[in-house]
Amino acid sequence: MTTLDYYKKFGIEKPPFWIRLFIIFFSISVSYDHGSNGGQKDIGLIMLILICIMPGCFVLNFNFSCCKIVHTKNAVNNFKSFYEK
Repeated sequence: MTTLDYYKKFGIEKPPFWIRLFIIFFSISVSYDHGSNGGQKDIGLIMLILICIMPGCFVLNFNFSCCKIVHTKNAVNNFKSFYEK
């Protein structure tokens, strides 16, 4: 069923010409605005990677032995008890 058939079936008139032009103009402007913010989206993704993901690469060291991991855990617990006092 085409749009014209739908309009005829339910007795609906087409919107006036100036409203159709406004909708087309508004759609073009929204599309242009979304396209012009592409650089901001890219920079936002880069910042997300730098702030959220990259610090994990510096924190995780897979060459640690079990002894060093336990030592680090004990140091964290000591800091926790120090700051709670």
